[in-house]
Amino acid sequence: MVNAGANNGGGLPFPEMQSPSIPRVEWDGNFVVSVNTKMNYVTKETVEVNVRRDVSGVDTIYEGATWDAVEVPIHNARLSNPPKTLDEHGYQLVEEPVASCEIDFLNTNDVIDRYYPDCEQLLKNVLGENEIDDVKAFDHNVRINTNGFGPELKGGGGSKAQVPLGIVHGDYTSVSAPTRAKDLAQPPKANDVLKRRLGDSSLLDANTLEDVINGKRRFAIINVWRSIDKEHPVEELPLACMDAGSASEEDFRILKIHYLDRVGQNYFMAHSKTHNWNFFPKMTHNEAILLKTWDSSGEYAMTGKNLGTTMATLAVHSAFLDPSSPSERPARQSIEVRCLAIWKVR
Repeated sequence: MVNAGANNGGGLPFPEMQSPSIPRVEWDGNFVVSVNTKMNYVTKETVEVNVRRDVSGVDTIYEGATWDAVEVPIHNARLSNPPKTLDEHGYQLVEEPVASCEIDFLNTNDVIDRYYPDCEQLLKNVLGENEIDDVKAFDHNVRINTNGFGPELKGGGGSKAQVPLGIVHGDYTSVSAPTRAKDLAQPPKANDVLKRRLGDSSLLDANTLEDVINGKRRFAIINVWRSIDKEHPVEELPLACMDAGSASEEDFRILKIHYLDRVGQNYFMAHSKTHNWNFFPKMTHNEAILLKTWDSSGEYAMTGKNLGTTMATLAVHSAFLDPSSPSERPARQSIEVRCLAIWKVR
């Protein structure tokens, strides 16, 4: 176990990703069936974790965390039959090329102007144009594997590309998901990527927010995760997703993120033998993972009990060291765009 503040040698505040003592890869001909790796959980004794984040996205140490690197199998979700779906498992692979091949993903303005609409339309197509009232992309992270924080993003107001995050986590909690929806009906905060774009305006109108908070409209926060390397598949530090139904409410631990002008919450996780991990090997730029980070109609959101038995609330996830990847491979480069999906009035 590793105390909070251990880092990977690049000045980062979280523990390094670890390889298993004896790497194992199960093959079926040319296909990877499963691999084993170590995942950075927090210990069961961890109660609450706190971190402070500046406007560039840099974190202090994670106060209150004790890390528990647990060896787990991760299965090839491409072989799942039936396929993984958003509603049942909390994540789904789609083959959907980017509308414009000329997008500069390291340019924040280009991403907002040209890629956000692409993600919004993708989710409308998948969730159903007849069911969805609107989808609004409101934030994104670019991740590039380096020894520390990556290059400063053009037009990003000082924000930088981040490294892939090798901690088992969920992006929103039962408190922070509705709070984030409320925030989007207010002028953007200091860390919001749309602050310079919206000024004193808001992304979400007050009437829609009232319907969301009162339960008249279902809402979900869904990430669109994509490789931005247009030439190579992802072979370094791919994203693993935990089946929503394999997690329990007893596994969650609160992470409080202290921004300049607000406090957000994520979930960290304590390990359980029930957790079922999957990944999509060698993802290309023309594919995307749709990842639920909160769904107001999910079973856990509605009852506070076991996730995903009838409707997935969120999919916990993490980057990991893949023992099936070649020793010589390009650095992972990816983008995740956070979108608020709002259903029509019930």
